[in-house]
Amino acid sequence: MTSTEGSGATAKQGGLFEDLMEVLYSPSAVFQRTRATSPGKYLVVTAIIVAVILFGTKNLLQPWFDAQADLSLKLLAAKGKAIPDAAAASVGTQTTWAFLIGGPITMLVGPFLNALMILVGAKLMKAQLSFGQAATIATCNTINKSSAHDEQG
Repeated sequence: MTSTEGSGATAKQGGLFEDLMEVLYSPSAVFQRTRATSPGKYLVVTAIIVAVILFGTKNLLQPWFDAQADLSLKLLAAKGKAIPDAAAASVGTQTTWAFLIGGPITMLVGPFLNALMILVGAKLMKAQLSFGQAATIATCNTINKSSAHDEQG
């Protein structure tokens, strides 16, 4: 056996952050390498990254949250469903916190819902895939699709 045959037989093992970066340009290599890996570490890290980004940009987004809350109140008042002043004052805060907490929770729950769809597709195609594999694919693919969306729009 030559040295090139031996080096090709072992898959390159990446660390957690290397996998999260590599999935952007070589997702199939990451999915192949992480075939037996639990999706938990990817879920937690992506949720933390999203939380840091959202909390870091909270002050930048606050005027938009306030404008959305004001618009909602005006639309309700136009329909004759005015909200008491005490409740109206908290609408902006509730909108902000729903966004800040909802983003990381979506990153924790969403991949499991996507994994169910991946499993259905795998069953229809008669491919053998475990739920853990489907969840890892869904989690890493979420990162890949988020970055592609950012590039497009």
